[in-house]
Amino acid sequence: MPRTKAPGTLRVACLGGSVVYDTRVSLAESWPMRLQEQLRDRLHVPIEVINAGIPGRTSADTIVNLALRVLPLDPDVIIVVHGVNDQKPNRWPGFRDDYSHWYEPPASAAAVLLNSVIDHSLVLAHCRWRIRRLDPGYRDNVRGMLVERHDTVSPVGLEAYRRNLITISGMARAHGVILVLATVGHSLDGNADWQPCDGPNRLLYHHAGLTLQGLKHGFMEYNRVTREVAAEVAAPLVDIERHLPPGEQFFQDDVHFTAAGASRVADLFGELVLWTGWAGEAARSR
Repeated sequence: MPRTKAPGTLRVACLGGSVVYDTRVSLAESWPMRLQEQLRDRLHVPIEVINAGIPGRTSADTIVNLALRVLPLDPDVIIVVHGVNDQKPNRWPGFRDDYSHWYEPPASAAAVLLNSVIDHSLVLAHCRWRIRRLDPGYRDNVRGMLVERHDTVSPVGLEAYRRNLITISGMARAHGVILVLATVGHSLDGNADWQPCDGPNRLLYHHAGLTLQGLKHGFMEYNRVTREVAAEVAAPLVDIERHLPPGEQFFQDDVHFTAAGASRVADLFGELVLWTGWAGEAARSR
């Protein structure tokens, strides 16, 4: 996609983590690409949908992503989907609003180089994963240290998330960009055994500090905050949680979509276009 937007083009950027990047399906099956197809069918202007999701990243990362990578592309609309990865730093010890307590410290230059080499080899990456799995502490916690797990998310973490969404809203407004917010869907099961790489609980494995009950509470609370911020800043809301039933039809794991799930999510955004006309408004403003 060219950096410079062609005259008359409606450009939509989708921001978030792996739920936006849609890591479990092909690029063609991902919901941003399906949304692009739908918008092209429904609107009489050229449409470009940018998948700017970055797996594993939080709303704090999206502020940087939006400022440095997305806004320079001159989008007309940004779609923001968060509420999964922000739970990771929520109960991590020593909470800080900018999540700096949770991000790993920079590795040595030698370690960075070694991991870069390994990352380019499927065989070496698999061996690295196998070696790490030999450490029981690493198996129980991806950071290699055990922390207390909680049945609820913390209010200070929720407040930091709220501020991040409001900051994103202010950035969009300052640049004349329409913001669309969305809740996250999930398909949590009740299986609490500890087999994160072989069983159904990878989400629990990567969310240190939270129990399965804590994750359920986290989805409820983070989605609540998303809904409240959408109402506060008058942003259109796509409530994925309420409109995407849990289960194997739509979810490949606890949060990532199947091809059918991705198609349904694209439909939800497409229905928003028909009912609220936000894309048409953006097109007319340009």
